[in-house]
Order: sequence, then C-alpha cells, then structure tokens
Amino acid sequence: MQAEALLDELERVLKAGHRFPFGSRVMVDEEEIRGLIEDLRQALPADMQEARQILAERERVLDEARREAERIVQDAQGYVQRLADESTVVRQAHQRAEEILGRAEQSARDIRHGARQYADRMLAEAAAAIQRVVEQIEADRRELREPPRTAAGA
Repeated sequence: MQAEALLDELERVLKAGHRFPFGSRVMVDEEEIRGLIEDLRQALPADMQEARQILAERERVLDEARREAERIVQDAQGYVQRLADESTVVRQAHQRAEEILGRAEQSARDIRHGARQYADRMLAEAAAAIQRVVEQIEADRRELREPPRTAAGA
C-alpha cells in the first residue's frame, strides 16, 4: 500500500523537524511536506482502485459459488432421477438426494459466507487505511493553518 509508506515518510519528516522550545510546534521543510501530500493525493486513487478490485473479486467469488451450488444441485437432481428410475431403490434415492441437496446448499452457504467475510475484511482494511490517510491529512492541514509562534511570544 503506497499510501501507508507515504504516511510513514510524512511522520518521519515531522519527527526529524526542529522543535521549538516550550511548545508543540515543529519546523519542517515545507517543500518536502508538500511533495509528500501530493504523493498521497496520487496514492489514494490507487487505494480506491484496490478497494474496487476487492469488490469485483467478491462478486466473482459469489458468482462462482452460485454456479458451483447450481452445478451441485443439478448433479444431485440427476442422481435422484437416475435412482428414481430404479423401482427397488426409490425410497433410498429420495433420502440420498435430500442429503446431497442439503450438503450442496450448506456448501453454497458456506462459500458465500466465507466470500462475504473475506470481502468485508478487505473493505474494512481499505476503509481504515483511507481513514488514517484522511485523518493525517486533516491534522496536517490544521497545523498548517495555525499561525506560527515566535520564540519571543512563546
């Protein structure tokens, strides 16, 4: 994640800045800070694209799970039909078919649930990363808007 690395670099620049006595002000290289902020602005769309890719992957996994569940159900129905055609095992065929359908439906639910959990985790991580970037930018903007303190006025 490029945004995370840029935030680390921004933090490093702030820590390396010259501290003013008797206050929380730090003198930093304005051009370096502006450059990092610009790099962050460029990195954020990449993070957004990653979140979109995660959503697309989630949809792909869900679609695949649906197709697999449908295939399993069709296989089970075919199996049931073949067993039903044999008169001596009709009762057994129905029982077996219900078991297969139940497992297929449970498998499909499990796959969908797992895919949703994965997508939710990835989206939560992306949202948290984006939130940290936004909070850091807002904090930096607030600090930049504050008038500088002079050594005599501190």
